[in-house]
Amino acid sequence: MTTAPLFHWVVLKQDIPNSSVKVGDRGIVVDCLPPNKNQKEPGYTIEVFKDGGTLDVISVPSSWVVLLAKQWGQTEYTQRGAVWKQRMARNKNFTHKVASRTRNSS
Repeated sequence: MTTAPLFHWVVLKQDIPNSSVKVGDRGIVVDCLPPNKNQKEPGYTIEVFKDGGTLDVISVPSSWVVLLAKQWGQTEYTQRGAVWKQRMARNKNFTHKVASRTRNSS
């Protein structure tokens, strides 16, 4: 079984008893829990989000979640970087025109 690194997204594979967290909800791994005498399987403490806010913080066995391929913040920074690159590509000609006008007017 793959251990989820801290701050990676996971999705719940089942409803959590005595909680409003349901199958399909997504959260961030905030702690990795080793097995102990009461829980033979390693687990995670997960902050679960819904509608832009924290729904609950839960601890579950690792078999109750699916590890997603992205880390918290990774998507946001990747999208910002892509937008920045697109703007730079569109404005490249403008930047060159301004620079050449400045040099020609001296």
